[in-house]
Formats: sequence, C-alpha cells, structure tokens
Amino acid sequence: MQRFYVVEKAKLQCTFGTSLGKLVVTSQRKLEIKGKLQATQKDKQLEPPFFGSCTCKSSNPPCSPALQEWQVPGRKAGIETDAFIMDDSSIQCGQGGIVTVVDANQDLVSTGEEEFELDKILPKFEGEIIFVNGYLSNPKMNTESHYNALMGKNPDEPDSGALTGENTNEHDRTHADDVYTADKHNHRTKRDKWQKLWEDEIKTRLWQPLSPLIRFSYTPEEKFQGYWNTKTNKMKGTELYAKHFNAIGNEHFINGSHGLGSNAAHRIDHGIAQGYSWAKKTWNIKAFEQIEEGKGENPYIETFSPAYKPVTVVGHSQGAAMAAGVAIGILKYAADMGYKKAPLNIIFLGVHQPKNLTGNEYEQLYNYKTKYLEVNNFYLKLLGEKEKTGREYLNSISDLFNPKYHKLKNERGIYEHLKKIVGNWPAFKDRCVQFTFANDRGDLVLRDGDIPGIDSACDPKGDTTLYSVEFFSKRIQIPSKYETDQDKLVVDLSNEESGIEGFIVIPPYIANRRFDFDALEKKDNPSREEKENGVEWGDYKSVCIQWGIAMAKYKKLKKEYVKMAEDNWHVPDYNRDTNILFKNLAHLKVDWEYIQTARWYAPMQAADLYAHFSPVGLINHKKILSDFVNYCDDNVGTTESIWERIKKVGNNKFYRIAIAENVDLKKDKDNLNKRIDDKAEVERKLKIKLIDTSIADTQYIKNVVDAFVKGNKAALEKVYKEPLKLNVGMKVITKEKIKKVIHQKKVGMTKEKSIKIDKTQVKQNKLF
Repeated sequence: MQRFYVVEKAKLQCTFGTSLGKLVVTSQRKLEIKGKLQATQKDKQLEPPFFGSCTCKSSNPPCSPALQEWQVPGRKAGIETDAFIMDDSSIQCGQGGIVTVVDANQDLVSTGEEEFELDKILPKFEGEIIFVNGYLSNPKMNTESHYNALMGKNPDEPDSGALTGENTNEHDRTHADDVYTADKHNHRTKRDKWQKLWEDEIKTRLWQPLSPLIRFSYTPEEKFQGYWNTKTNKMKGTELYAKHFNAIGNEHFINGSHGLGSNAAHRIDHGIAQGYSWAKKTWNIKAFEQIEEGKGENPYIETFSPAYKPVTVVGHSQGAAMAAGVAIGILKYAADMGYKKAPLNIIFLGVHQPKNLTGNEYEQLYNYKTKYLEVNNFYLKLLGEKEKTGREYLNSISDLFNPKYHKLKNERGIYEHLKKIVGNWPAFKDRCVQFTFANDRGDLVLRDGDIPGIDSACDPKGDTTLYSVEFFSKRIQIPSKYETDQDKLVVDLSNEESGIEGFIVIPPYIANRRFDFDALEKKDNPSREEKENGVEWGDYKSVCIQWGIAMAKYKKLKKEYVKMAEDNWHVPDYNRDTNILFKNLAHLKVDWEYIQTARWYAPMQAADLYAHFSPVGLINHKKILSDFVNYCDDNVGTTESIWERIKKVGNNKFYRIAIAENVDLKKDKDNLNKRIDDKAEVERKLKIKLIDTSIADTQYIKNVVDAFVKGNKAALEKVYKEPLKLNVGMKVITKEKIKKVIHQKKVGMTKEKSIKIDKTQVKQNKLF
C-alpha cells in the first residue's frame, strides 16, 4: 500500500468535529514537495475555525483543539529526530477525539499507468555551497581590527586584548553571528517585506542621508553577500558558483576575517569548528544506518545522504585557510554520522599564507624589504591620478616590518598544517582547485601564492615565490632560473628612460590590465565596452617600470653620496629631523629620490592588492586575462575569464551534475526525468569523485571538534598554537621557553636573596 507525505494545508478530520481542519506547518521552512512545506511530527497547529464545533459536549462549543503526539506507523523518515507525518498517521485530541488525515494535499504525477508520489520513489539531488570571506579591511566598518594592528594585538588570541569588530569571534569559535545561512537570509528577506513602508518613507528620506556619518558596522547582507557580489561582477558572484554546483537557494556564508597577523593553522582549526557546527545544524543529513534501513521502502530518504547533498566550499584570502578547515569539519561530521565516503568540492582564491614563512626565507624577505628596498618607513601618497596613488598601502600604520612584532612570520602555513592533521593529504588536495595571480604579493597579504601540490587555474605549474616584481641594479644579479624555469619578464630600464641603469623582473600570470567601474559614474558618455568592462586605467607593468626607474635613480645617487661623503646614508626621520634643510645638496638629492621611490612603491602595492581581490570581484570579467595568450606554457587553454579557468581545471574532479542552459532550476528539481537521470549519475559516474571521510577522522581533528564545538577544555591543550613572535633577533620564542626562562630567573633571584645567619641559611621567598 502506498503512503504519502503530509504537507501544509492537508485536510484533517476529528471524530468529534463538524468540519475538516487544515494543517499549518511551522516546524521547518526548507523541505518542500511541489512548493508546499512538508509536515513533521512537531506540527500540531490548524487554521481557524479548526474542526468547527466540538460534539463531545452537549452544548457543541467551538472547537478548541489540544493535540497531543502524532502516531506515525512504520519506518520514519524526517529531519533529525522529527519524523515526517504520513497520510496514515493519527493524533489524539485532549478533548477526546481522534484526528486522522483525509487528504495529504499532495499533487500526484501520472505515468499513464498509475499515479504515484514523486518524493515517494526518487531522491532529490540538491547541493549546498559555503562562501568564506577574507579580511574585512574597511577601516570604518572594521575599526576595531585596525586598532588591533596599531596596538600590536594578536587577533588569534582571545585574551590578548584584541577587539572583535567585524572579525570572527575568538571567544566562541562557532558563534552564530559568524554564519549566515540560506535560511537566515530568507527569513530576513521575508521580514524586510513587512518593513517596506518604513524603509521607503522614513529610512530612505531621513536615515540614509545620515547613515554614512554614523554607521560603523555591516548589515549581514553587506558583510557576507556584499563581499562576493559586487558591481564589478554584476552582482553575479555567488550565483555563478551556486548554479554550477547545483546549489541555487542553498548559499551559505561563514566569516573568515581574522585580522592582520593571524596564522593559517589557527584559521584552519577555527574553520573545522565552524564546518562541523554548520553540518550539524544545517546540512540535514541522516545517519548512514538510517538511510540504509529506509531506502528500500522509501528511496526518497537518500535525499538526506551526502551523495545527494554535496557541499562546495569557496574561500578567499584569509578565508582560504578557514575554508580548508570548514571542509574538514564537514567531512568529520559525515564520518561521525557513519559515512565512509562523501562528496566535497573546494576552491581557494587569492590564497593567504599558502605555506610557512620562517627561517632563512623570512630573513631574506625581511632584509630585502627593509635593507635593500627600505620600505619600512614608507608613507602614503594620497593625491594624484589613481594609478599613481597608494591609498591601500598601510605598512606605515600596521608595522608589517617592525622587528618587534614579526607579523609576517609563520611556522605553519596552510600546506604544513593540513599535511600534519589530515589522514590523507594527496586525497584531500585532489578535491581542490586554486587561483592566485602571480602579482598577488602585496606586503599586506604576505605571504600569498599557491598551496604546493594543489592544481592551479592561474599558473599551471604553480607559483610559491615571494615577490611580484623585483629590482636589480645589474643584470648579473638576476638568477638564471627566473628566465629558464619561471618564464619571468626581464625589463631593461635603460630602454625606458635615458641614463637609467637597472632591471626589474615581472612574473607571468599576473593581473596586468586594470578596470575601474567607479569611473563610469564620472564619465559623461562611456562606450558600450566601458559599460561592460569598466574604464581601463594604469596597467601593472607600467606602474612597476615607474617604480623601477625611481629605485634605480635612488640607488645610483645614494651610492655616489656614500662614496663622496664617506658616510653611510640612512633613511631620515622626517618627523624629528629639523635640520634637513641645512644638509648639503648631495644629501638632499638622495632624500628626494628616496621620496620618489616611496611614491611609486605605494601605488605598486595597490596594484598588487588589485590582483588579490580580482578573483572575487572580477571572477567573470572578460578582459582581465587577455595577457595570458602570451604565455606559451599555459595548458589550461582558456582566457575567457577566471571562472572559466576554474571550471576547466576542476572539470574532472568537481562533484556536480551538469545543468542545461536556460533551465528553470526550481521547477527542474521536481522533474521526474531529471530525478531519474540524477540518480543514475550519482550511482554510476559520481561515485569515483567521493572522498574518504577517514581523511578528517583523525585524533587531532577530533581534538579540535571537542575543544571548540563541545567545550572540552582538556582537548584545547592538544590544539596547535603558533609560537609567539617576540623580538629576539630572528628567533621564535615559544611559551614553553618563556616559562623556562622565567623559572630560571626566579630560582636565581631566590638564591641571590639567601642570607646566612649563624651558619643557618634563611631563604626570603618574596621575589623583587
């Protein structure tokens, strides 16, 4: 005998009622059949006038139902512990009546031979997608994070005095404010409709003109969706991903912003907690055993298995490390629910801290930036043409190269931490695709680049180098591998300006062309192409050449001055040096050229940051990759857009079902033939793309979940902590070393205060 699920407005009958009642569904807002919410055993409300009059009493008063618990025969499918109501279910009324289902309110689909319920026989394939944003750098909206940078507060340490602002909550790693689910968005959308009159008549006319002056925080839409959907991608960023990964309507967001100085390993662990928590609350999968027991009688129950609810995780910048953690947390939850395999797609964009930065490599970077380029005292150039300014360059306030903090130094990056904690690194990395431009190497985002071993949709060979553009005074200084192995462009600056001696080296696979969409508002008659692609402005190569010329002049004058004056010239402190006007002319010339170098370094840094954010804002831009046609080793083979390259590299690894163009996705979910095809795809072709959940079922990952999701303090002690970055030369000092030194000092001080009286040693325990 066929049984049918009950949906909203189903008709119920009471043995003591005089009319039929209609069921109201309030227990859940996500699962629908033919656009109607599916009822669970928690649903006991009815539309007035309920069952009319109650005949259990002689006066036949109006019905006042007091429904108890639904009785649902047979195996029970449902949401977590709440079973779905079936058409053969019943419920007792406290007044004495028995309530049964007369009409489940389902539309039946005909095959020509018999009618059946679509959701009775076939599961529904419906993906979920999670976007993890990077650092929220707006100084007005995230003022607290800039305070942390100015005051040297470690954003990863909840007890460091660092303020949260718009960053993730370090006191509660699964805080609800750091997650914006599709359900939350739908709830806000429906709520906002009721407030339309207030918003149109009051907010728009009075509040909005004042809000730029007094608002210092994001709305959820600005913070989460606004990060990914911009006018530069025509507000289509999340839609591109959701449509491709069968997840329209199931877009979720997790905050990955931590602040300057955050460590990738810390963010991965934070992501594990958030991923596990999201899966437990939102993924809505059932235990493997329950699926296996129920799918014979009720194949639809497979809808609630990972194979039919694949998850895609996309992370940018600081959010890349956290996205890796989110993916691991989801896999761990699947393992805990009894699944040995699960689908997972991971995309990393503009990757921050792909690997560690420590030891000789860090020392070389530090010396190159501070002693050779002398950037640690640079200031901002705020005025002038856009390509000649560096408003985004904030080293002067963030102390990136201050040896007191070593903010760029990290013992573990994404690569090192993942290899340590996952059960099978090769299997995990095969589920991933990354895209990071080769000139995404701005000081504020160091270190950026490719995660070793993960397929890149930008440079097919992968690029883990530290620098975007480099300056050399002599050709002989340029490593031969730059041209032979890395295909870098060497620019002889003597060809750019007469009398200049020096070279700059620019890598391939850069974001060279730049497009300004804000300029459209200032332009009287923009062309059709400009409306589509933005107004093109100073390309990256030109900015680098201008900086190289300024650097060459400065190095030459400085060398001449040192030789003439036999005095080691140093960067002047303009805030204190009141005698600068009285220095000799040669010294003033060096001062001036240093200023010119700084003036061009800042806009070059801004151009690096443009490359950093382009994989988000320009994901579907048709012109930004046009220079890629010049790279002969580009085996990806498409320059149409960043998005097209990501799709091509991930084509054979992404777990998804192809969607035909111009399809109504909402209606298509309930199409019989579509479900038949999807089931065949899942059971045949997609099986090879599943990943072993044992990858995430390790003791370390269990410790992270226990510590941050379940509140186990003992497990917290077993979680990795990045060594403290204190100023002791270039060495890293751990907390354990500090405790040892403090103990030794205390012992020494105690001995020094020992006093001998009558040959009896008396110890003064108080330490001074």
